[in-house]
Amino acid sequence: MARGRPLLRPRRKTEVHHLNFLPPNDAAYIRDWTVLAPGDSVLIVDNDAPNLAGRVDAVTEDGSILWLHLKEGAGRRLFTRTDGAGVWLVPGTS
Repeated sequence: MARGRPLLRPRRKTEVHHLNFLPPNDAAYIRDWTVLAPGDSVLIVDNDAPNLAGRVDAVTEDGSILWLHLKEGAGRRLFTRTDGAGVWLVPGTS
C-alpha cells in the first residue's frame, strides 16, 4: 500500500450547455415542446450552431421534433430533443 499524498488527476473540462446565453427578460424556457404552436416566436440555443431565432412551423405529437422557419429568410431547420437544443418562447411576437 502506497503512502503519502494521493495522486491528483487533472479535472476534465465539462461542456456547460447554454453557458453564454442570456435570454430576454420576457422569454420562457420551454421544457415540453408539445406546448409550442405553429407561429410561436422562439429562440434556439444549440451547442452546434449559433443562437437562432424564428417561428415554429411544426412540432411532433410527442414533442421530440421541432421544425423552425428561421428569421431573415435563412430557411427551415429541424431540431430534435436528443440534440440538446434549448428552446425559449418569446411572448407577444406570435
